[in-house]
Amino acid sequence: MLNDLRLAFRKLRRTPVFTLTCLVTLALGIGATTALFSVIRGVLLAPLPFPESDNIMVVWEANPERGFPRFSFSGPNYLDLAEQSRSFTALAAQDQGEVIYTGGEEAQRLQASEVTHQYLQVMGLSPLLGRDLVAADDQAGAPRVAIVSESLWKGQFGADPDLVGRSLTLNGEPHTVVGIFPNSVLQEEVFINPTRDLTESRGAHYFSVRGRLAPGATVEQAQAEVAGILEGLAVAYPETNDGWTGGLAPLKEMVVGNVRGSLWLLFGAVFLVLLIACGNVANLLLTRLAHREREVAVRSALGAGRRRILRLLLAESVVLSLLGGLLGAALAWVAVRVLSSAASEAIPRVEQITLSPQVLLFAVLLSLLTSLIFGLLPAWRASRPNLATTIKEGGRGETSGKGWLRGGLVLAEVALAVLLLAGAGLLFRSLTTLMAVNPGFDPAQVASYQITLPEASYQDAAARSRLFEQLVDATAALPGADSAAFVSPLPFTGLRFMLLFAIEGRPLPETQQQMPVAHIQSATPGYFETLRIALRSGRTFQPSDTLDAPQVAVLNQTAARQYFPDEDPLGQRISFDGPAPDAEWLEIVGVVDDTLSGDLSEEVAALVYWNALQRPVPFGGLVVRSEGIEANTFFGPSRELLANLDPNLPMYDLATMERRLADNAAQPRFNASLLGLFAALALILAAVGVYGVLSYTVSQRVQEIGVRMALGAGRGQILKQVIKQGMVPVGLGIAFGTLLALLSGKAVESLLFNVSAQDPLSLILAPAALALVALLACWLPALRAAAIAPTEALRHE
Repeated sequence: MLNDLRLAFRKLRRTPVFTLTCLVTLALGIGATTALFSVIRGVLLAPLPFPESDNIMVVWEANPERGFPRFSFSGPNYLDLAEQSRSFTALAAQDQGEVIYTGGEEAQRLQASEVTHQYLQVMGLSPLLGRDLVAADDQAGAPRVAIVSESLWKGQFGADPDLVGRSLTLNGEPHTVVGIFPNSVLQEEVFINPTRDLTESRGAHYFSVRGRLAPGATVEQAQAEVAGILEGLAVAYPETNDGWTGGLAPLKEMVVGNVRGSLWLLFGAVFLVLLIACGNVANLLLTRLAHREREVAVRSALGAGRRRILRLLLAESVVLSLLGGLLGAALAWVAVRVLSSAASEAIPRVEQITLSPQVLLFAVLLSLLTSLIFGLLPAWRASRPNLATTIKEGGRGETSGKGWLRGGLVLAEVALAVLLLAGAGLLFRSLTTLMAVNPGFDPAQVASYQITLPEASYQDAAARSRLFEQLVDATAALPGADSAAFVSPLPFTGLRFMLLFAIEGRPLPETQQQMPVAHIQSATPGYFETLRIALRSGRTFQPSDTLDAPQVAVLNQTAARQYFPDEDPLGQRISFDGPAPDAEWLEIVGVVDDTLSGDLSEEVAALVYWNALQRPVPFGGLVVRSEGIEANTFFGPSRELLANLDPNLPMYDLATMERRLADNAAQPRFNASLLGLFAALALILAAVGVYGVLSYTVSQRVQEIGVRMALGAGRGQILKQVIKQGMVPVGLGIAFGTLLALLSGKAVESLLFNVSAQDPLSLILAPAALALVALLACWLPALRAAAIAPTEALRHE
């Protein structure tokens, strides 16, 4: 076998054009497949970097009738679940956010979470120094404590072992550091004990819950137990829990679930590209072996058996595939780096995408597999020579009756290319439809950033309201600023809030299940004008709507239609305090256009705006519209302005609104771009395959074409005949590929937005594009055939 490999290598070295063409074709297919496998392995196949990570569950409450298929827990419901459950060794509640650390040279925003005790136990981690949170830390009024990450401990505090026991000022309050936790696998830099009383507000859902399955417990058992406990709570507390149940899923499913289908679809697409590449190389080998039929026949005549010839020919395929695999691995190394950078906003666990030993082993096995795919059939055909015919014909190559195999390979390549082009067309149509969605406001020339107010420094509403007013006025006065406003939550940042409310004059429902519910945004006067959200009736917030003035609210059109279908909402009053006798009522003073704020693909929901100067919340974002200058030029002056107002307020998440909208479509854009790249590769490879087969056919028919021309056939007839010969398998492949695209439309349906899986435009343009490219690939060999001089053709023999 080693002798065969050496001989194969020498023969390939003597035909550099053929060898280079095969290597590049294989490298593209193997490299692309290996790169995407590294994504599949890092994102989907590799376990989460926690001990026994498959046992970590995310638990949620659910109320499908109210549109909450997965929702957060209330504190009392979490406590009841933790007390009654037997399927978990540990359960912990978490409220993600950030804290402001003010003990250094300047204020610093840290990723943080409020967690109950057992959180590190759920994640399978133990403190490096000090202790974990304990049950006493969960109690209302407990001393404020914190455990900090290893990276923060080393970076900010120089790995000082005396940090444990010291006090850190977080959000304006002293917190005693009780431990250091390893955070190589966690995004948080600080964990603090809960600020809310877990025993209060059964109807207020703030916490996500995670649990670790007990030994022997299954996901199904835990699912049934969670649902049973929450259904029991719905019976015990119907006022707040009626209609609520629960569910759970492995943490890994929650992390990667939204990209699983799209990544496997892309992997299937790149495998089709690899098959097309193998088909091309198989055609090239058939062409090469046709010229070597005399050599094979002589070897057979001298006593070489079929197995010996088959092994010799397969050795060339193995050498080609291994060399192509090496080149493909190099391309995959580059592609992985590009993908990791380009996909940082589109897919989770990007840091796990590497060319690991497992991925390289996959590349080696893939190379060997491709050698069988493209090498076995040509070698099998060539190992059965007709000795008498071949030697008599003088090695002119295969007879015309054997061309069906090349045509069949071309047909398959074209069909797969049409399938990929149609799929890419559907995703691009979906992406353009998504990007054309009107968010309900004008994002052009709007800069934005977020801030979080330390609770200790801004405990009362008056302090927060005063800061917002000063910040907005100062920002609007910056050179080039047209208007500015504060809003919470800032649109397209991933934060959404929903609250139940009551309408004055209407009887209160017996349960919360029947109460009106709406998304909430808190905005200062000028917000609607800054984002150019159109006013439909009434008025927007005015400077006169101060903290001491009667509270006001503005509805979007959906909320007005949904809750005031037969009456004018203006002048009506709503309350978010439920039936409390001292409830604060907000008068509806205006109705504005519907807007999107969470996702471009979402349906518009009921939305209530309240005035941020009257009901100020401790976090949110600034939006400022520019006048004739680039929006991002405001970030520098805004930073200085904020530092002058309060040096303990760091700004973060700086982006223009146009950038936020673009990032919202990051995953659809990634899917469409990658599938489009694979479709382009398939198109090029299919065109090369058509060109190669037809060029070889023309070279084999030189004498025949010369005879035809000598007998009176014109150049136009020759041109037409050659093109027809090339386009017949192309046409069949297009028809078959279009049928495949129609049948496989369901595979991409879940990735589409407002586009049918049988979109006529995509199913027309994909075959048309391939037909045009194939026609060009046929045209060039046809021109060469039409240019053959009869005398030269006859002399050629």
